[in-house]
Amino acid sequence: MKPIIQKFYSSDKSVASTVRTIVLFGRNVSTYKFALASTLLNLKPKNFITYEDLRDEFLKSLLSHYQKNPYQFQAGKNSLTKAFDQYKIDGNWNDLLKIAEKNIYNNVFDAFHNVGGSSIKKEHILFEHLPKEKKLVLTDNINAILEQHNLLEILKNENESRWMIEFFFHTSRAVVSIVKRKLILPQTRKMQIFQMLITL
Repeated sequence: MKPIIQKFYSSDKSVASTVRTIVLFGRNVSTYKFALASTLLNLKPKNFITYEDLRDEFLKSLLSHYQKNPYQFQAGKNSLTKAFDQYKIDGNWNDLLKIAEKNIYNNVFDAFHNVGGSSIKKEHILFEHLPKEKKLVLTDNINAILEQHNLLEILKNENESRWMIEFFFHTSRAVVSIVKRKLILPQTRKMQIFQMLITL
């Protein structure tokens, strides 16, 4: 773990600090981390949650932010983003689910606790992933947060704020890319970006 991250992580051993460390310093690829954090923080205290029970809220969270800024998916277009685009056209949730279930579980659970080239200590993790059983076993750590309404709301807002930073970062990168290419893009693509900027 990088020294600056280790210092932040070690300065406060509370469960809230663990969540903040993940949100601030965890990997940001395709923003799955933020969507999963948002979904977990909206649960009721429980022992475990299955993929199926987690699926809809997780997907809705990803979809909502993708619709605001599709450029957050760093690897570019993939089968999931194409399914999001198609859903915007036909509104077929079942078709979207079929595609999503092949993609949204890939590595996201195992990578969630990875921070700064290392991993959160086992005694601080929020869940254990049981892939063969297709479920997450929630630890006392996350359940302790879910039982504290005020803290829970603070962490939800912090996660959303951190996600919005990624929103602005990737939007600005998209604009710079357009400028560098002298606006050689389909007109509809340009309009999507400019409309996003207008609403910021």
